[in-house]
Amino acid sequence: EHHHTVRGRVVFDVAHNPAGLRAMTKALERFGRPTRLIVGWTGGRNDLDMLSACPAANSMAWVALDKRRVPPGGAQWTQIFSGPDDPNISPWIANSDGYTLICGSHRLVGPVRAAYLRAAPSDPWRLTDPT
Repeated sequence: EHHHTVRGRVVFDVAHNPAGLRAMTKALERFGRPTRLIVGWTGGRNDLDMLSACPAANSMAWVALDKRRVPPGGAQWTQIFSGPDDPNISPWIANSDGYTLICGSHRLVGPVRAAYLRAAPSDPWRLTDPT
């Protein structure tokens, strides 16, 4: 989900596994390198696989989800947020040139999207499984 706001370009994507992150990274090549990347995923994911699938960015931020408070090793974290409801996330996004990418778990992307866009925390459309 791509938004161009008065505060800059922001992309939200629930790429929550390495395959999703690689597909997202390829699709976003047209925008160039993100200025800021905000990621977070729950335990059970292989951190090295997840990090290697993330696009390179000028600044990277980790958002703690669940009880996992320690960011994965292998990355130069510019910022560490205590959770998706951390009030410092939106200002960090707003102070970015270029574009900011927020991706990973829906437990991260949904609340950050709602806070940043001052929108409802979920999509207004009711989704059903046709099977």
